[in-house]
Amino acid sequence: MKDLTPEWLDQWFGPPMNVVQPRTSCCSKHLVAYQRMIRDGWNDALVLEDDMFLSEDFVEELNLSLKELRSRPGLAEAAYISLENSGLRPLNKIATEEPGVTLYRASKGRDTGAYWLTRASAERFLERATTAKIRESTPFFQNIVFESGAVELFWRHPAIAEQGSHSGKFDSLVTEHRRGLMRRPRWLARKAFQLYLRPILDRLFSFAR
Repeated sequence: MKDLTPEWLDQWFGPPMNVVQPRTSCCSKHLVAYQRMIRDGWNDALVLEDDMFLSEDFVEELNLSLKELRSRPGLAEAAYISLENSGLRPLNKIATEEPGVTLYRASKGRDTGAYWLTRASAERFLERATTAKIRESTPFFQNIVFESGAVELFWRHPAIAEQGSHSGKFDSLVTEHRRGLMRRPRWLARKAFQLYLRPILDRLFSFAR
């Protein structure tokens, strides 16, 4: 947070984000990542926050999804893949799982701890931040861009990353409610429900209709 100068805050942020605070510091790191992509000429990048736990087959599975993405006809130049399941949001909120498919279009993101994006996406996030200023935490700021259609969003399913501050492996420095001894057991219970019980219930309710 010590690097959040008044000049930096004025350049990118509007109230209530234009003050020195953890949320603004976190969002600033994403902006710096986008700037470096453009400065160094990267066509795409993997962005990870510092509390991420990756699946053992993360690299293999990410490459599988990138191959799938690039094989799709009419792919938008500005593409973004959400890789994590930190909020334990079920896929059936946006789509039905399809055999052999790992990417599903969505209008809103999950969280911003682990994602892949193209340089065009980075440019459009920076353009939005420059012209309208950032007035929300990173996930909500990104959702504004997704919902505008400027960046094409995909959810990766199954997810291949989780944030430790969400899953209860350690406390969050940004969000106060992500603390306490019971967070890890509650997370595991919710995750088991979403992975194993919810699909069964969804099928039963679909048959009942």
